[in-house]
Amino acid sequence: MAATARRLKILLLDEGHAWQQLHDAFIGLGISIQRVAHVSSLDRLLDTAQADALLVSTGRPLEVGTEPSQRLSRQARLTRAAGASTRHGMPMVLLVESAEEAVAHEALAAGAQDIFERTSTVLLLHSRLLLLIESARMRAALLQRPWGRDALTGLLDRQGFIDAAVSLAGVNENVLAQPLVLLLVNIERFGRINDALGTQAGDDALRDMANRLKHTFRHMPQTALARVAGDEFAVLLTGLRRAESAQTLARRLQEDLQRPLQCGGLECLIRVRIGIAADLPGVQVNAASIGALLVRASRASTDAKVVGVESVFQEVAPRSEAQRDRLDLEAGLVGAIERGELLLHYQPIVDPQTRTVSRLEALARWQRPDAMVFPGEFIPIAEETGMVFDIGEWAVARALQQVCDWRASGIRVPGVSVNIHPRHLERAALAADGETRAAVQRPRSRCAAT
Repeated sequence: MAATARRLKILLLDEGHAWQQLHDAFIGLGISIQRVAHVSSLDRLLDTAQADALLVSTGRPLEVGTEPSQRLSRQARLTRAAGASTRHGMPMVLLVESAEEAVAHEALAAGAQDIFERTSTVLLLHSRLLLLIESARMRAALLQRPWGRDALTGLLDRQGFIDAAVSLAGVNENVLAQPLVLLLVNIERFGRINDALGTQAGDDALRDMANRLKHTFRHMPQTALARVAGDEFAVLLTGLRRAESAQTLARRLQEDLQRPLQCGGLECLIRVRIGIAADLPGVQVNAASIGALLVRASRASTDAKVVGVESVFQEVAPRSEAQRDRLDLEAGLVGAIERGELLLHYQPIVDPQTRTVSRLEALARWQRPDAMVFPGEFIPIAEETGMVFDIGEWAVARALQQVCDWRASGIRVPGVSVNIHPRHLERAALAADGETRAAVQRPRSRCAAT
């Protein structure tokens, strides 16, 4: 390795001299190691020392019953240390007595590349450092390549993102050694900014969004940022030891985006939804696999919109199985109305003051021969294929017919609410289509239903 061609230079942040034996052992191996007495001195030393890697000691374990504020203070110091080291493009390794879950999770999410326990050997740590340093250098070189760029934001464009992702993730023979995690960030109702304030204001908002992404992930060099569509941004994370850490990063990003975006001299409040997808170690990396990762993250983002939450983590499933299930649902949805498989379940809406039912809400369900399929599973497919309009018209017609049947049986019901796609409201013939479909289904029974 290139890292072995010269003497390594290591910084050791060890405020309590808890790792003196490690310090001495590294000197015995001919490694240059400089102790940092306090985290406040770290930035200055990183600028002048030109070190290859940073080791950060958590000190000795806190005693049982220690105040939570002390643990949080320690974690905050680790986060600052991780941020300072990775900002300079060098790997960081956390030194711990034992891999305590909370501290390890926080440090890894903040940018640490590895964790070293006291029970492990110094030679093992040396070997890990060599790999991490060489990997960091290769990634830094790759990021300097002239990948395709988005002219507006300066981030990678879609093709540049795919090219960079393959190179960043597949350093070792194009096979993942660590999880590969993708965050797909969508700006909700971005079109309203363009419509109300003009495209220049929309461009300002996109540039501000790109700057927020750069700021949030500034301490993580093992990332690639891109604008992959008009209001859609992608973040590729290649340095996480656990795919679940992406949830922590997604929440941090949402916090950074709570402040209004700058839109042509005005401030615009926005909401974002984040779809997350991951591939695990051992997966082959190429342009097709990165494209598939983007598709899965997009589906997760759609699921987030349907169920009304801002972040969804899509569990990793065998790609062939996930695609087979998806194709099965797509094929089954075609003709589901004609086969009578779609149903409406009526949920009462109760007035809390009078304790009476004020309305009913019609909820669509898909009863396949083998299982019930809920809206979160089939509505995204209906939206992508355009079948959502047929389902909306069917739902209006079925609700009308049901009210007619209830009234014909002497059952008085309040109004019924039907959920339809927002784009369906743009169709002027929606009400007429519903009435026509209801009449075709059962022409002999007519009533005035609301």
